[in-house]
Amino acid sequence: MKITQEDVMEWIGNLKVMELTEFIRALEEKFHVAPMAQQAVQIQPEEAKEEKTEFDVILKGFGEGKKISTVKEIRAVTTLGLKEAKDFVEACEKEPKAVKEGIPREEAEKVKTILEAAGAEIDIR
Repeated sequence: MKITQEDVMEWIGNLKVMELTEFIRALEEKFHVAPMAQQAVQIQPEEAKEEKTEFDVILKGFGEGKKISTVKEIRAVTTLGLKEAKDFVEACEKEPKAVKEGIPREEAEKVKTILEAAGAEIDIR
């Protein structure tokens, strides 16, 4: 008699939680594999070493009565003209827009400070 994958899945599906736990431990021991949780912990430190070096400054909106000051500061931190800056700020009401992309953290923080002082809602990603 040949045991199919469906037979095994049905058998596992009928196990109680403790029986399933014991079965998994037995498989790990027999085939010398680490539990998935341990593998995730081993992978995580390497990923944590990779530090982000480029950031995007996102305009999420502007405070009530702060549209003009936000437009002025957008012009100051970008190369946009008056009409383009106004359209850009108005467009962020519908969907957040990137003011600057791929810049160092220090510059992103500086742009964020300038725009928040004008009343803008900013996010750094």
